Amino acid sequence: MSDFERLQDILDNGIQAAKAGDATTARKLLKQVIDEDPDNELALMWLASTVASTAERRLYLQQVVRINPDNHRARQALAQLSTKDAGKVGSVARQVEQDQAQKRRQPDSVESDDNEGLLSSLSRSEIGLLLALALAIGVGFLAFTSFTERQEQIAAFTFTPTPVTPSNTPRPTDPVAVIVTPAPQDLPPTFTPTPTSTSTMTPTPTFTPFPLIEFDAMLLERAPVDTSSTLYQVDGMGTNPQLLDNGIFDVTYDLAGNKVALVKEVTYAPDDQYNWESTVTEIFVAPADDIAAAEQVTFTRIASAHSPSFSPDGNQLVFVSDFDGDDDLWLLDLARAIVTPLTKNDAQDRDPDWSPDGTRIVFASNYQTGSFEISMLEFVAQQNAGEVGERVITQITNSPGNNLQPKWSDDAQWITLINDNDGDGDVVVMDKDGLRRQVLTLNDDGAEDKNPSFTPDRRYISFVSNREDERFQVYLVSFNGREVIRLTNTENIAETIDYRPMLILRVRPQN
Repeated sequence: MSDFERLQDILDNGIQAAKAGDATTARKLLKQVIDEDPDNELALMWLASTVASTAERRLYLQQVVRINPDNHRARQALAQLSTKDAGKVGSVARQVEQDQAQKRRQPDSVESDDNEGLLSSLSRSEIGLLLALALAIGVGFLAFTSFTERQEQIAAFTFTPTPVTPSNTPRPTDPVAVIVTPAPQDLPPTFTPTPTSTSTMTPTPTFTPFPLIEFDAMLLERAPVDTSSTLYQVDGMGTNPQLLDNGIFDVTYDLAGNKVALVKEVTYAPDDQYNWESTVTEIFVAPADDIAAAEQVTFTRIASAHSPSFSPDGNQLVFVSDFDGDDDLWLLDLARAIVTPLTKNDAQDRDPDWSPDGTRIVFASNYQTGSFEISMLEFVAQQNAGEVGERVITQITNSPGNNLQPKWSDDAQWITLINDNDGDGDVVVMDKDGLRRQVLTLNDDGAEDKNPSFTPDRRYISFVSNREDERFQVYLVSFNGREVIRLTNTENIAETIDYRPMLILRVRPQN
């Protein structure tokens, strides 16, 4: 394999990780590309979408504009960022300069003198660019977004022909939510991960267990050379695939198993408001048994919309979008075509999942500590039907590493997630309050596990892993971590699997 092919393969894997929501892996791969090819426009664009701070995002976008002044997506993304992080940009630029100076002081026993000269030259030019950009921003190169512009941005999310500002949209000065963070010393001793099972980890009793093959699921796979995935209907063992659609980036069922939300790319032609073509991910909703009838429900136009999760009644969606410069949670009322921001901060809020009882949304955020922790957004009261009332956000984990991709069990008693404290992603299960935490895939030789979710009977947690070779495949791990079952074994790369809920398995047996 040539160096070009090797670097392209790393880039493709980084893009796929970013699209799958695995920002940690995406950043590692994309930065590897940038280290070898500093002017790789595509790598810089995707890297800007995965970084945790607005300042870092601005720096990467500005490098894209420097490389290609005609990149309208990068220019528009820069225009969405306010000047409040100008100081942070200068700080990041100074850190880059220090890092590069340190690298130049260290002897390099591998690269030739010619390569060292090239690296040094590039570093000086990059540093000068970063400092100049920081100075331009610091003196007010960009203006704050006005309240009127903010209203227009929020209205643009709706699919009404003439969008209007929702009456329940919080004013810019209003707090979107109250943040409650537990002190680390208040955490119970059981927060220390332990691979052994306890009697407290027994799932809620159900009817006589169904054979796994009787469940239905939707499986996303992609060929190694592809950048988008193919959606299949499979049985609970991941077999008997039936092709449903191509070009899908994410899929999830509603709680009744009647509808699915899909994430697909949409290309918009230039119009009177935006004089350039843009390609972004948008959300579609379809009957579970008729994917071809999917209808587009978000129209962000200049930003991505992804990671959807249905409310229990199927009438609302929570999703993630970087419409205001960083990833936040947004609420879409499907009937009224109104979108409301649920979080509004400079952090990355991602991976939302709506609780089956409808009162809470669990998600990952790096708002408090810089690393990702699991938080719970609780709807304390609703003013009127269909409106968003007061909500409180409580951080429910405080553990080493990043905690990502939380998912509820269908009985709303358990949450599964991914933690990377050991240097790779591992499947974790905990109760609905963030307690009785247990790592289920701890000793797996550095395998990367991701995208966990419960089977309908809560006996297993499905996940995707590269534990047996470089190809990610679908696995199940039992609720106590003692049993791991491989489901798929194909040449394709598995992205995610989502099991169709079964109402009968949410009903307790009658005595």
